[in-house]
Amino acid sequence: WFAARRHFLAAAMLLVPIALGTPHLTPPMYGDEPFHLVVLSSLAHDWDLDLVNNLDLENQPYNRIYITGKIFLHSPVLGVLLLPGFAVLGRSGALALLALAAAAVVAFVCRRAETLGVPRARVALLATALLLGYPLATFSSQVWVEVPGALATAAGLVLLVATPRRRGVIAAGAVLAGAMKLRLALTALPLAAIAWWPESGDRRSRGRAVAAVAAMAAAV
Repeated sequence: WFAARRHFLAAAMLLVPIALGTPHLTPPMYGDEPFHLVVLSSLAHDWDLDLVNNLDLENQPYNRIYITGKIFLHSPVLGVLLLPGFAVLGRSGALALLALAAAAVVAFVCRRAETLGVPRARVALLATALLLGYPLATFSSQVWVEVPGALATAAGLVLLVATPRRRGVIAAGAVLAGAMKLRLALTALPLAAIAWWPESGDRRSRGRAVAAVAAMAAAV
């Protein structure tokens, strides 16, 4: 399938079964993943972000750190994005969406490589390296923000050279990436800034571009 340039399909056929099987092989990892799963559980069952009644403090006392008062320990945006999959298949469904996002990262990177003139055989090697390396192999089976962040950056790179330039989509991806985790904006937001920067020397156009970039930064 890599040879036939079906990069998304080939990647998904590897990553989705792993994602679906992971909940049957291991409990949630420590770190951010249990928090995101609590957010998903609250959204799916209570339709709110009041996490207190979704914490099993008797069996998982370390979850007490998620009770912070008026703020969240982490952003709940990832939970909102993964809610459709979680509502259907629970943790497996959320991981399946992340696996599809990872497959899309492979497809976008391979597409960009092809536009740069990379030979097809080397593109296949690139896709294999992406599938077996960080962050795709690591985080496609864990509920973390790395894969959606990589997707925002990979899609931005491809859409940046599209005709016409997809400024709005790139900007939305940058804002969502930064909303999930502020550090993800370090790669996504510069692409949005480039997309909105005018090619001509018109000062008015540059002023509008600066205003747009400032608005995106503020949203992040």
